[in-house]
Amino acid sequence: MKSGLEYGQRKTNFNITDPKENGNSQEFPDYYIGDDKDLLEIKSFDASASANFDLANFDSYCRSVADSPKRTNADYLIFSYTLNGSKLNIQDIWIKKIWEITCPSAKIPLKNPSKKGCDLQY
Repeated sequence: MKSGLEYGQRKTNFNITDPKENGNSQEFPDYYIGDDKDLLEIKSFDASASANFDLANFDSYCRSVADSPKRTNADYLIFSYTLNGSKLNIQDIWIKKIWEITCPSAKIPLKNPSKKGCDLQY
């Protein structure tokens, strides 16, 4: 399986495609990057609170990986921000893989909330 950009690599001439222009805004991924259509999801959270965004419905994620193993190599571009009045400040930026933003739980293999089934959360 071909990986996306490695740490320190720079890609200067590539296309960004929005797969949701005419579709469901909740579909994965947020963007395709480059000719190889590498997968990119964008997440953000308020830096003054804990990161608490849904990554995927667990059952749907497992089914989608069976259909498209490339999904496990998606990049997650994550921003933490503060909002002071109308001024938005980016505090931190990360690019991570799914296994870098999930963690084990005492009850189940991956940490998740108990609302509406199983959702992976950071």
